[in-house]
Amino acid sequence: SREIEVLIKDFNPPRNKNISAEEWINEIERLGIIHKWDSSRLLLYATMRLGGVAKTWYEYSLDGISNWKDFKQGLISNFPKAIDTTNIHSRLRESTRKSFETLEEYFHCTVCLAKKIKLNDVAIKDYLIRGLQEMKHQVILSSIGPCSLTDFLQHMLRLETETRQTAPVRDSSPERSAVSRKRSYSPKNTNSRSTRTRFDLESKATDARLDRNRERMHRCSICKSDKHTSLHCSVKAKQMHPDSTTRRPPKTRQRVCFSCQSSDHLLRNCPQGFPEKKRELSSEKLKDSQIDDLNEFDLDIDD
Repeated sequence: SREIEVLIKDFNPPRNKNISAEEWINEIERLGIIHKWDSSRLLLYATMRLGGVAKTWYEYSLDGISNWKDFKQGLISNFPKAIDTTNIHSRLRESTRKSFETLEEYFHCTVCLAKKIKLNDVAIKDYLIRGLQEMKHQVILSSIGPCSLTDFLQHMLRLETETRQTAPVRDSSPERSAVSRKRSYSPKNTNSRSTRTRFDLESKATDARLDRNRERMHRCSICKSDKHTSLHCSVKAKQMHPDSTTRRPPKTRQRVCFSCQSSDHLLRNCPQGFPEKKRELSSEKLKDSQIDDLNEFDLDIDD
């Protein structure tokens, strides 16, 4: 009797809300396979562990129960447990690994909760990844190909071990940084699809940074508007010309002759000629005047 109390939990629905009648029956049948119990022993040991309202139901249902099969069907039918799928999904989404929680505790608690609503392995692994604190671990574990939950746990343990070993070593030298990047964790079971998913995440992050930089480049530095640049900013025009709401028209330059500064004609039609010819004429006139002065000079010679 003492051994049965240790092996089989008591079934009392108001008190044991975490286990349903079907789960309790399945647990007893697994113990029966291990210890080689026949159907009569299963019925005996199960009825010994009934309590509360479950024991009351069994006492007034004895006339309809003659074997293990009748007991199992009657118990599951009279004590059904409605599983709140929405609530469990909400708990899984909010579940995160605590700082004091080991990786094994986090893994098995999450898997146990997910198994209650019969989630597949892919969905369970997705919830496990979401609950991790480090984004780097999420990206690496997301790139792992199809594997069982047991193999996935081994990947998580290996990644945590390598992270713990490399965390105390912090060297800013380029050689050590390159070596640490080469030694970073790379999962064994990867496929091209998962690898593309990882690169897609990195490319999306890069595109987002480029978009933010592009917005800064095309944003007006005066009024911070993204609809124009500072070259066409109306606020700048008002600051430079407070009395006018529009920019001043550009000044028009009048074309004049380069030689005589007249606006009636250009240099090529100037009646005074090009500056080079004028300089030649003036130099010739200067030479002629100097010669005339020499001719007029009287030289007095004493006898």
